[in-house]
Amino acid sequence: MATAMYCLQCESVAVPVTRMKGSTVIEALLWVLMIVPELIYSLWERILMIVPGFIYSLWRQNTKESVCPRCGAPDMIPTDSPLAARAGAIPPTAAQVETLNASMPITDQEYVEHANADDG
Repeated sequence: MATAMYCLQCESVAVPVTRMKGSTVIEALLWVLMIVPELIYSLWERILMIVPGFIYSLWRQNTKESVCPRCGAPDMIPTDSPLAARAGAIPPTAAQVETLNASMPITDQEYVEHANADDG
C-alpha cells in the first residue's frame, strides 16, 4: 500500500507516482530502427542499430523516480517528517512539537525574564 507524501513544491499531500526519464516516442523509434534493418543491412550494421536502442531502454528503466502527481516535482517527503508538520501538512505529534520547540528561539516571556535578571 502506497503512503501519502508531502510535496515541497506545490504543498499538496498525495501518493507519489512513478515516472521514467526520457521519451517513449524516442524509445519506440529506436526499437523500430532495430527491427527494420534486419531486412536490409548486414550483420554488423544490424548490431550497430541494436546498441543505441538497447542502451536507451536500459537507461530509461534505471531512471525511474517518484514524483508528485499534481506538479511533477520529485521533492516529496514523508508526511510524518518535522518539515511537513511545520508546513501544516498534518498536525504534529507530541514528539515533533517538543523537537520544534527545542529548536525555536526563546519566547518573549523568557526574553523579558532574562532582561529583568540582568537589570537586578
